[in-house]
Amino acid sequence: MNYDNLGTKLKSLLDLRRDPIAISFLDKAPAGTHGATMPAEKQEEMKSTVGQMISLRYLKAEEVGMIPHRNQALRVAVYAPLAKSSVAPDVVIVRGHARHLMMLNEASMAAGIGSAGGIGGRPTCAFIPGVIDSGRAIASLGCIGNRVYTELADDEMYFAIPGSRIADFIQELEKIVSANVALRSFHEERASHA
Repeated sequence: MNYDNLGTKLKSLLDLRRDPIAISFLDKAPAGTHGATMPAEKQEEMKSTVGQMISLRYLKAEEVGMIPHRNQALRVAVYAPLAKSSVAPDVVIVRGHARHLMMLNEASMAAGIGSAGGIGGRPTCAFIPGVIDSGRAIASLGCIGNRVYTELADDEMYFAIPGSRIADFIQELEKIVSANVALRSFHEERASHA
């Protein structure tokens, strides 16, 4: 599959400021990349972070087990702009504002992968296994930790798409974007006569 074309098309259709990101989970690192296991100190850091979230009452202890997570051991995670992805993505993440997400949501519904739930919040990282497990697109508002580390702007949020459906999704997005351009003109004309 031509991910260069798909990544370029997705970015162009929505006039995104940032490239859509492809994430792939593999058993073995592809040539030219390197794999990593989570060192013990990072595992402890993660436990400490969750502990801090619980102590601040940001997260309840009983919620921890309900947070979507990978069920398989993490061997290799490969991430790159979709247009430069050398492997099939498990998830494609788009970072955009409300108008982008409106059209992304409409395209996901048209492609038959619309989210069955609402918009995700904390923790942001949970939406990646959520998309993989459900095979459905998920929007996320982004949690405070994610916003700090990624410098996600106040008017931005995320939309994650199952990688296996990205070509179908972009095909539907083309129709949605075109329809939105026509509908905008239609509604502006109506509003000018109101």
